[in-house]
Amino acid sequence: MNSVTLELKYKSKKLKGLKKMKIEIIKEEGKMKKIIGMMIGLLLIAGITKTAWAINPDQITISITPVSDINVTISSDTVEWNNAGQTLSMTNVTMGTTDYFIKPATVTYTGSFIDTEINLQGVDTMATWTFDADETAENDELQVYVLFSENNEPTAPSPITLYENTKNLVTTGLARIGENDAENTDGNYLNTAYDTVDEDFDPGVGKHMWIRLDMPPYTSDVNAQVFSITLTAVDDD
Repeated sequence: MNSVTLELKYKSKKLKGLKKMKIEIIKEEGKMKKIIGMMIGLLLIAGITKTAWAINPDQITISITPVSDINVTISSDTVEWNNAGQTLSMTNVTMGTTDYFIKPATVTYTGSFIDTEINLQGVDTMATWTFDADETAENDELQVYVLFSENNEPTAPSPITLYENTKNLVTTGLARIGENDAENTDGNYLNTAYDTVDEDFDPGVGKHMWIRLDMPPYTSDVNAQVFSITLTAVDDD
């Protein structure tokens, strides 16, 4: 009986050991499952969450300083006077008379800068005469009038009294065609009663330039009296 009892005890201890081992294995498996679960969770988080990169943009900067021309040309090849014909060298001119263009000169702005206006100024290189500035006829004083029109205006200002106004007289003083830095179709050298020409000169588009000359009543010099009219394109400031 004792021996049997011992055997049973032995078997009982053996079983207890087996149970203990099984419990330990289960515990270890639980830990492994936890570890594996944590690793899978980390992998899932890493797959969902994008990597945060430090973004440092850069740029290239280019500076352009343009060069533009501000030029004006005057074509006078086809001008014609009512009395003197097609010439700019008038001879045998009678004092006290009036001469005027029946065919105009053409003024064209040829620059590449678009915001421009044009100044007009008389250049007095006359031997004895001078420019008149008050429309009062005086000896040795020449009255020079200028009017502008669009290039589709084929005829001279008629009547010629459309020229008459001190703002249309050419003198040695500098004057802006129209008005300085303003839109004015009735300013210097313009007359809306003749043509509502704009004072702006667009690139490549010509305007007609009409001239009237009133000779002085008397002269003290019979030599040639030479003068010029200078046009200068300027920045519209």
